Amino acid sequence: MRGVDTSVASLLRARRTKTRRRRSQMRLGRNYELEVAREKLPMRPAGRTRVTMGPKLVSLLLALVLLSLLTYFFVSDSFYVYEATVLGSTLVSAEEIMRQTNMEGFSIFFMDPQELEEAISRLPDIREAEVQLSLPNRMMVNVRERQALVVWQTGQERYGVDDEGTVVSLPTEGEPSVLIRDLD
Repeated sequence: MRGVDTSVASLLRARRTKTRRRRSQMRLGRNYELEVAREKLPMRPAGRTRVTMGPKLVSLLLALVLLSLLTYFFVSDSFYVYEATVLGSTLVSAEEIMRQTNMEGFSIFFMDPQELEEAISRLPDIREAEVQLSLPNRMMVNVRERQALVVWQTGQERYGVDDEGTVVSLPTEGEPSVLIRDLD
């Protein structure tokens, strides 16, 4: 019986030595050579490597097109305002309105209609202004002027006064009928 035990013990010892792993197999946790053989990886010839640039190339081209469009919009003279169409103004000229806005020669993309309206409304003869900007370089200004209700005369000089008491320019035609003379 003892002989049988030794033969079983020797068989177990032999089996243990067969299943003992190599150090590289212990690190990977698998038999690397067998795994590679099972996977059947696609192989290409060494001389024919192909690099795909599809999405990257499309993104690069799109970025270049957008950059060139932005450059065109901000650099081209087509988008710079050099004159304005002024409606409703008889006392103030279009040149004076452009000088007041200080925007002649600026790109239409850098103009704020609200700020332009406020600047134009600071002129003494303008009650309110509305500014509309449109591409490529159009600026339309619609103004409502102050109307003189009373003429104030002091010496040889005459001034118009509106309903809020603001001194305004007198119109060339249709002067108000109420005259106030200063007896200085």
